[in-house]
Order: sequence, then structure tokens, then C-alpha cells
Amino acid sequence: MAKPADIGSKRLIGLDPDGWVRWITQRPDVRARGILAATEFQWMSRETDAIIHAFSPQEGEFLMVNDMQLRCDQGMAWRTQAYSALAEEKYRLPVYPVVVNLLPPGPNVVIAERYEHTLFGLTARRDFRVINLSGGGRGPGVSHAAAAAAAICAAAGGAAARKRWCGGPH
Repeated sequence: MAKPADIGSKRLIGLDPDGWVRWITQRPDVRARGILAATEFQWMSRETDAIIHAFSPQEGEFLMVNDMQLRCDQGMAWRTQAYSALAEEKYRLPVYPVVVNLLPPGPNVVIAERYEHTLFGLTARRDFRVINLSGGGRGPGVSHAAAAAAAICAAAGGAAARKRWCGGPH
């Protein structure tokens, strides 16, 4: 079952998927082609936040698998790898995985930027984009919660959407 934060992030991303993919990739020519249903992932601990079908003139069609969470947890790298692999299998498109951490990590938590596992000399690896809105670790962090909210609202695009979801004109 989706957690309330999952539903909120889906709503936020759904306000302006084009703005979201451009903000995440930092590429002005990337466009969203739609948000895909992720109900087939519910058999895992929870469904992924949002899967966006996107297009880049340089890379072609791809999926952006978004996982927005309050704080980083130690199982995030495994979960991101699993969601990404399931999405690749289901839709037969390459995946650009993204993890957005809203709050700083707990004490002694290392924020992973990849899944990597070696067994009998074979290595499986998947890198993913990590955005820490609290400013800790790597990614385009911000130092204050208000600035983090402003960045998310900017990604929502459009004055009407910002006013409705982010509290007034921006």
C-alpha cells in the first residue's frame, strides 16, 4: 500500500512532469511523455513513487524511476536496483533512477549512489542520481527546508500550480 508521502510525491511530479525531468536531469531538451502506473511493483515493500516515460534527443526514449523518501535508509540501493530492473523488464526501456531525500540522513548513515554486488567474480552495478534537499551529501542540496520546498515548487512549473500547491505566487 502506498504511504501518504508516496501519494504526495506522485501528485507533485504529476503537476509538471516535463519540469520535473528537466530539473532532475539538468537538461532543457528532455521531455516527459507520460507517467506510468507502477501497480505491478506493489508486491515489494511499497510501490515506487513515480515512473515517467521520457525522451531525450541525445539518448532517445527512457524511463525515469523516482523514489522520494523522507530520509535515506540502508536498503535504498537494493530497492532502487530492484525497481529499476523491474521497470526495464516490463517496459523494455533504459532507466534513469532517481532518489530524492527530503531530510538529512540519520547518524552514521552513508548515502549510497549506486548498487554494487560481486559474487564469484561477477559484478552487478547500477548507478542512480541522488538529490539531497537537506544539503547533506551529494547532489543539488539546499540548506533550509523553505528553500527545499521552493525548489520542489519550481519543479512543479506554472504559476497556477505553484499557487495551488506551494502557497501563493512565486
